[in-house]
Amino acid sequence: MTISDETLARNDRYLLEIVEALEICPFARGTRTGGKLDREVHLGTPTPAFVADRVRAHDEGADIVLLIFPELALDAKAFERFVDAVRTASGDESRFAMAPFHPQASYAVDTPSRLVGLFRRAPDPTIQLVRYRALDAVKRRAPDGKFFFDGSPASWAALAARPEHGISDQITHANFDRLAARADELRERLAAIGPRTAR
Repeated sequence: MTISDETLARNDRYLLEIVEALEICPFARGTRTGGKLDREVHLGTPTPAFVADRVRAHDEGADIVLLIFPELALDAKAFERFVDAVRTASGDESRFAMAPFHPQASYAVDTPSRLVGLFRRAPDPTIQLVRYRALDAVKRRAPDGKFFFDGSPASWAALAARPEHGISDQITHANFDRLAARADELRERLAAIGPRTAR
């Protein structure tokens, strides 16, 4: 099995066993099964300019793109700076929002926003690209800030109870309510996925 194959296998487990199984993102399963997810594995140490070219290569097509870097030897903070450099190199015309995912992402269980880092502990350094068009479509479907998804009744209730929050904030708060108390368990599940996951 090649490094790329191993990387994608780890990412499969992360998406299926963590993100989808725990309903961390209510749109993840539909994006994947609907053919709107693309993934690329890049070996070695690519430059921000190279990655920005890959971002531009996805001008049409998938709503979410995962750019995965299994050999990029950067700690979480350095990887955040790398993603910032990619944003700059991509320019103002980028059609994607970008978020860093890293096996050593910092997190805390005291607030919803600080817990997000735990959910972003992907097995390998990863840049998640989410097409602005897709985000806008979600907002148009939910002009009052509420939205519905195929999750548990508890998740639905947690989101519906927070009309004052935008969609991202609703997801963040719902995940905190459901998963903050299970942070240690979740960290162990992430660690079991592969050798690059933080332990």
